[in-house]
Amino acid sequence: MTVPSGILFAEPVQQPLSVAGKTQPNCYRMFYFSGTTKQAPVYTEPTLRLAAFTQPVASNSSGPFPAIFLNPTITYRSQLFNAAGQLLGVSTISPRVGEVVMDLLAYGEGMDVVERPAESWRCCAARAC
Repeated sequence: MTVPSGILFAEPVQQPLSVAGKTQPNCYRMFYFSGTTKQAPVYTEPTLRLAAFTQPVASNSSGPFPAIFLNPTITYRSQLFNAAGQLLGVSTISPRVGEVVMDLLAYGEGMDVVERPAESWRCCAARAC
């Protein structure tokens, strides 16, 4: 039995919404090695042994994306596009993000961690940023 080693991709915007709050079908994502334009492999299952997705990875006609698994040794840059090819968002996914945040919290100076007011999240979501 092969032990799963992949990380399930969990982007906050798994089902892209329009400004009106309606589901946008047929969106797609591109995954790159962070800091480059070279495509990075993403997988269909957690053991990372079966075929990687062909990029771009598309959402279905209802809007949701399939399960996407990431190699935990790669720092990815993900871009989300709508069906018309308009860029909706960019994110960086790092396997070390937890370590970096804990290091900043434990040893960082001059950096305050503050809670963002709920109103700012609603505003941001309304603008689809």
